[in-house]
Amino acid sequence: MCLGIPGQIIEISNPEHKLAIVKVE
Repeated sequence: MCLGIPGQIIEISNPEHKLAIVKVE
């Protein structure tokens, strides 16, 4: 889902997803 712009995705997705996205970075 996040392939270079996790910050933007995090804002759009839920707070729980943010953790998963941040981990992927």
